[in-house]
Amino acid sequence: MSETPQPDARSDNGQQSSQPQIVVDDPEDFAATRQLRAIYDARDDYIQARRDANDAHDKGDMSFSKMNGYIFRYVQDFAMAAEPLLRSYDDGKELWEQQQYGIDSNFVDHRALASFEDGLQLFHDLAKKIVAEGLTEQRVQFLADSFNIDLSPGELNRVFDAIEDRQKQQQQQQTTPQVNLPAQTLDDISEMDPDRLRAAVKRANQPDVTTPTADASDVVQAIRQVKGDGGWTMSHKSDKLRHKLRIQATDWGWQTTGIQSLIRQTPKLAYVKTHGPEFGTTAPPQQLSNDVFRDIQLFLDDIGLGITFDEEQQTKVDGALLKEVNDWREENT
Repeated sequence: MSETPQPDARSDNGQQSSQPQIVVDDPEDFAATRQLRAIYDARDDYIQARRDANDAHDKGDMSFSKMNGYIFRYVQDFAMAAEPLLRSYDDGKELWEQQQYGIDSNFVDHRALASFEDGLQLFHDLAKKIVAEGLTEQRVQFLADSFNIDLSPGELNRVFDAIEDRQKQQQQQQTTPQVNLPAQTLDDISEMDPDRLRAAVKRANQPDVTTPTADASDVVQAIRQVKGDGGWTMSHKSDKLRHKLRIQATDWGWQTTGIQSLIRQTPKLAYVKTHGPEFGTTAPPQQLSNDVFRDIQLFLDDIGLGITFDEEQQTKVDGALLKEVNDWREENT
């Protein structure tokens, strides 16, 4: 009885291969064997790419965004290589079409970033609640802290000064004297009692007007003014304020359905940069790539195609499995 052929047991130069061997029952089904080998190669390539990218990032030779993009491309290759097998099993189809992948926080689709106007509206809505409860230094400080806006004690005092100035302006507008006399002609005025005229003027100078109280707009405008966002010119402080409002108004988190959605295109996600009031964009972070890689690897283990680092470990592949892979390849390529 002849030994079972091992077509991939050695490399092209005749050296013993360091990769796990694949033993096939039917040596004529070489195309399917190569398909399986492509899966294993893509798996090894991902592990190496992840290691290289992390080393480069740690040394400062690769940015956070480039590192994520580099690693994500390799998990896409691994997923595409495993697609025929995934689509041949119910568990694999679920991963391919229905499995939820995502990031809970810190990242969002770049098109879902809140605008400055969105942030300002949210700031105003919270200010209304603060004012309704009574305007105090503690409540104004709470409003600022809720949006991660730094207000020093001196700036807090300036906020209340600005609110008071706005109240005074509103009061002056409401107390402008207006003398309303029933006179219709010059003859009427000449015949009017001087005492009545003086009384009318006195009443106009002492109107029955309630002193206006601060509203949400007063508070918001005062904080923007103190933080450099209330004038004609923009400042670095203003940029920081607007940036923080956008951060707080953004609904952070991102999700997608099925591995197939990750190989059609590379998602573009926004995140908050560590330095400077701006957002960066990146491919899905390494965490998500690792989740996809893990799920595919566990699937391969479940169907008997798991890989170990033992060079003498052999993965047994029967003719039925090879036929499934080959049939799919013929239909889809």
